[in-house]
Amino acid sequence: MGVFSVKYAHGGNLIKAAKVYGLPPEEFLDFSANVNPFGPPQSALDAVVASLDQIRWYPDPDCTDLRESLGQYLGIEPRNIVPGNGANELIHLAVRTLKPSTSLIIAPTFSEYGRAVEIGGGSVVWFPVHGSDGFLPDMKLLASQLDDVELVFVCNPGNPSGALVPKEQLLVLLDEAEARGVMVVIDEAFVDFVEDPKGATLRWEAVSRENLVVLGSLTKFFALPGLRLGYAVCSDHVASRIGEARDPWSVNWLAQRAAIRSVDDSSYIDRIRGWVKTERQFMFQSLSHIKNLKVYLPSANYVLVDLRASSVTAQELQKKLGPRGILIRDCSNYPFLDEYYARFAIRTREENQILLANLEGLMRV
Repeated sequence: MGVFSVKYAHGGNLIKAAKVYGLPPEEFLDFSANVNPFGPPQSALDAVVASLDQIRWYPDPDCTDLRESLGQYLGIEPRNIVPGNGANELIHLAVRTLKPSTSLIIAPTFSEYGRAVEIGGGSVVWFPVHGSDGFLPDMKLLASQLDDVELVFVCNPGNPSGALVPKEQLLVLLDEAEARGVMVVIDEAFVDFVEDPKGATLRWEAVSRENLVVLGSLTKFFALPGLRLGYAVCSDHVASRIGEARDPWSVNWLAQRAAIRSVDDSSYIDRIRGWVKTERQFMFQSLSHIKNLKVYLPSANYVLVDLRASSVTAQELQKKLGPRGILIRDCSNYPFLDEYYARFAIRTREENQILLANLEGLMRV
């Protein structure tokens, strides 16, 4: 366990990058945000255009049609799904609803868990994982730390590490947490990108377990970050509590319509899964051949690297690539990562090759 002061920051800020580097936002290759680079399904774009006239109305506060569509996509009853304005809203809603005084967070990880807890007046206990262990937690050690906490946050696959905790190990954690009356929130924002999403997710367990909330995102896989859409899967009782705390119009009409079409587009889903499987392997192998880079095995659509053998910090690399129109994620603000860690999103083959060529040149200097 440990104590860490977190500076809250995120990737994907093209407006800021445009001001810093003097380039139009559309000219950047954005490897700092883990979003599918192909854009939304055409069916989703068509739905947005067809729904523009509906912005004169308040959106459906219950997201009735959306929950029906998500239920079919996820294999979950609609009553067990709580849509939100991105998974981030649901992180904050979960904390607001559960009101933990102390939360344990496996780190390095997404900063909003800690931010939500602090905003809610709670305290954070960090449980660090390390590159030498593949950024995977020791579940026995973790279970021994549950007596003095009320909520545990797990990001799976991990962000920024890309490490995927096996379902069997998470079930052990859930059993130990349940025996101690501890709630567990598992953020599966990137699970659609893994090799076997159905084999990795715990959303079906969340329906029958009163101590589990599973979060999901449509932002990343379906390339809808500008519309903001996520969901929580949980038991009837927990879904009712979180739903009551949610702002009634947090999911706008356009987001609802785009999501309904997206999750129904099976050809798009298959194409993106085929792309990420191929490009993930390509990027891991290609980065592994670049001098002075330590590359961690990815399971989703991004790769974490350690630059220390090059003596170049992530911020220095960021400043060298930015003027060339390439954005990367400096991971130094993640708990327990230092200034030598950087994360690269996986993009198209052509774009990935541009990043690789630039890295090869800079790492030789």
